[in-house]
Amino acid sequence: MKNNGHAVARNVDVRFNIDGLKLRGGTTDQLHQIYMELKKGESKTFEVVLLVPDLLDQKSYDLTVDTKSFDVKNLEYKSTGNASIIVAIKQDYFTVSKGIKNRIYLKDTVMVRLTIGK
Repeated sequence: MKNNGHAVARNVDVRFNIDGLKLRGGTTDQLHQIYMELKKGESKTFEVVLLVPDLLDQKSYDLTVDTKSFDVKNLEYKSTGNASIIVAIKQDYFTVSKGIKNRIYLKDTVMVRLTIGK
């Protein structure tokens, strides 16, 4: 997050919404950060590690960050930032082959061998 205002931001309250995703280790407390002061133009970052869920198809997640802060006159400022991420399944491709006799006639019974491999 970055203070794009014209003055110092105080008591900056940051809440990160991970849209139902799970954290890899730690507690949800790490999704809420408080900074006593953020000077004009100053940036702060924090990291969280999210687990990639098992999916049957790709899915989009909307991540949002809500911030609330106060200026030197104790006026409140709120802002929201968002990003949409797409989690796609890993494609596993299979090969399929079949084996039969060279010639088959209508009166014949045929055994077919299917081979499926990765």
